[in-house]
Amino acid sequence: QAYQKVIGIWRAAPPGGGVPPQVQLHLVKLMKCMGIVLDNEKKVYTVDSEALKLLTKLGKGRTLVARVLEQALLPPNAVQALLPVLLDVIIPLSSSAKKADNSKPSEDITLDRLFRAITGVILKLNTSSDTLVKCLEVIQTHGKASISNPPRMECVHALLQKGTMVVAQDPSEETKAAWGSAEGKFMSLLQGV
Repeated sequence: QAYQKVIGIWRAAPPGGGVPPQVQLHLVKLMKCMGIVLDNEKKVYTVDSEALKLLTKLGKGRTLVARVLEQALLPPNAVQALLPVLLDVIIPLSSSAKKADNSKPSEDITLDRLFRAITGVILKLNTSSDTLVKCLEVIQTHGKASISNPPRMECVHALLQKGTMVVAQDPSEETKAAWGSAEGKFMSLLQGV
């Protein structure tokens, strides 16, 4: 419901006017539904992985998250907090066996769409080095499940490509070392496939 309200208000707003103020309340509800909460003391977004698990457990929930990412409805800082947790939650979700008529189950379609939405976010969003390192560490933790089908592989490829560019420009040697370590572990995982 919050998603529909956000979309409706946004479409009715004049173009180029930024975020309409009446969207804020519904956007907060939508983020809360996704497990994203703003920590008022630290002024950073946190993500409740349990709430996100419940939402992404269902095909409709995965479709909702994919739509929210595709339409760039969340603030960039919220998306950066969401990405590593979302990957950690959805990578273990397995692709089901094919149906009797050889078509893909709707689960697979919604999961594939969600991975493609994440790929689009990684490519378009000005993502921080820390977020990219966390995402790569999550992918490396899940091993072969991270690259078990083409949409997942595309997501990992986009992450590696973006990470290599962004981390190279990061002034922090610690971040560069963390990326190098995670990338090396992931590459050794690929050699074992």
